[in-house]
Amino acid sequence: MDIRKANLNDPEGYRYRLSETCPQYAAHKNTVETDHETSLVQAVYQYVKKSQSTAYLQTVINGKTVEQRMDEALQYLMNEKFNKQYGLITGATTADWGDVQPEHPWGVAIDENTHYTIDIYDNAMLVLAIDNFKEVAVNKAYGEKWESVKKQLITNIRKHLWDSQRQKFIPHIYLNGSPFPETFDENQVYYHGGTAVAILAGLLTKEEIAHANQRMLENVEKAHA
Repeated sequence: MDIRKANLNDPEGYRYRLSETCPQYAAHKNTVETDHETSLVQAVYQYVKKSQSTAYLQTVINGKTVEQRMDEALQYLMNEKFNKQYGLITGATTADWGDVQPEHPWGVAIDENTHYTIDIYDNAMLVLAIDNFKEVAVNKAYGEKWESVKKQLITNIRKHLWDSQRQKFIPHIYLNGSPFPETFDENQVYYHGGTAVAILAGLLTKEEIAHANQRMLENVEKAHA
């Protein structure tokens, strides 16, 4: 937002991020989400594919090319959000495709109340972003680097998040407890958004996709949506 409209000194407000390369704006990063970086990579991919302007990837911005910055965006997730125990990236507990956590009135910043979790949406978005980056990257070393990461992610998604008996993705793997009461059977929830992105990322077989589609159509009918 316009930096003149941002209250930079409000301890209860947004923790704004400032940049010397764009001093007229104050930015806020929703730390609860883990799809900013993957969304950015996918957006650049869409632009390059539609415009056929691969030269854009070599545009230098403040000493680094767009391609380098795409690599760094993905690397940020591996540095800051990667859980070694499960081999997957983490986020705060949110609803499906959610941007907010339930433990805070405005819920967009990780704090002492956050319940960390692993879900299919964030990890499927990363697999999709890696595929996109590999396809357009001029420097093929990036492709080799991220292909091995992608393979590990796919293996661990299928191992830890896919419920083969129920033929669905589990909602969350909790790393420090759940924000919901024990009486709430969360596995009754079917994650349409995360499942849809998983399909786009090539994580399900044709048979599993057919089953998922049928389940989602049934859910829509039951919800009178």
